Amino acid sequence: MNMPARGVGIINELYAKNSVLANGTEDQRRFLTRMVAEQMRHELGINWGTKSTSSDAPQSKDGIAFKLSEGVMDVWDSQDGTTRKPILRVNQPPDYPSLTGQHFIEVKPINHLAVEPTNGGGDTDDGDEDDDQLILVLKQLKDGLDTVRANQAKIMSVLELIMDKPLQDNLEITFPEYQSNKIPYFGVVTLKPTKPKT
Repeated sequence: MNMPARGVGIINELYAKNSVLANGTEDQRRFLTRMVAEQMRHELGINWGTKSTSSDAPQSKDGIAFKLSEGVMDVWDSQDGTTRKPILRVNQPPDYPSLTGQHFIEVKPINHLAVEPTNGGGDTDDGDEDDDQLILVLKQLKDGLDTVRANQAKIMSVLELIMDKPLQDNLEITFPEYQSNKIPYFGVVTLKPTKPKT
């Protein structure tokens, strides 16, 4: 099948609202593609989704898929790989027609644009489960930052001691995720200073 006009509209609208994702990391691009697929699933029907090269491979960064039958799909590239801008035209044939040997990813029908379905959609997931998961992740991040802030003076004093004064014995220090303008780093870090040479 060819790309419907509303499919192009969805891609362009979500790109306009989320251009930072389109120009971000590979995972950010995947997130935007997922949003496009979810909106198309909501508005245009159950056959719309995205894809990966196999069931255990990462989702495509820009592939929008239409499931023709089990194991067969049409696929369009929704972004220019260089400019990151939308490239699809109304009634454009698929870039990969009747593609086989890859994995169709079924998505939830989520109404990111707050519009009514026009062609076979309408079984919208309100996204509550996704919202709950996001809230949980954000709470965990906040708790981690609160812990770091509570121990900031201690962390910095230990670091300054290690960096400003040679140690007589090996010392291993592990501390939680932290970032400062003095010493930027991410994740769990272990420092193992060695004995000074004599």
